[in-house]
Amino acid sequence: MAFKLEWSGKTVSCHWSGVVKGHDLVTANRLIHSDARFDDLRYMLFLMADIEQVDVTIEDVEKLAAMGIGAAKSNSSLRCATVSTDDDWYGLSSFYQMHMDEAAGPSWSLGLFKTREAAEEWLFDECFI
Repeated sequence: MAFKLEWSGKTVSCHWSGVVKGHDLVTANRLIHSDARFDDLRYMLFLMADIEQVDVTIEDVEKLAAMGIGAAKSNSSLRCATVSTDDDWYGLSSFYQMHMDEAAGPSWSLGLFKTREAAEEWLFDECFI
């Protein structure tokens, strides 16, 4: 797999590298959403700076959004930031955010950033960590 999860208190970071595939994104999200710590989670950071290629379909993003919409019913306080400079990833993330924004019911605050520092500043301001 092209990712590594790191849990710390109410925070999870997902570090990605190499080729990002749709099934790996689904696996990472399943691992996060099914973890006993998920209900108390407040801060999620996807670090995509080391990716080389994005191999993700629109169908993968739709599946991820459906998973996120369902998980938001369990934890609506989560703030999720993604760090990437990859144009393909920006497009897919925007599509994901559109699906989350259109969902009826609870949703998460989502942010897309070019640097980790900007993402952490936004998360800190949003979560008052």
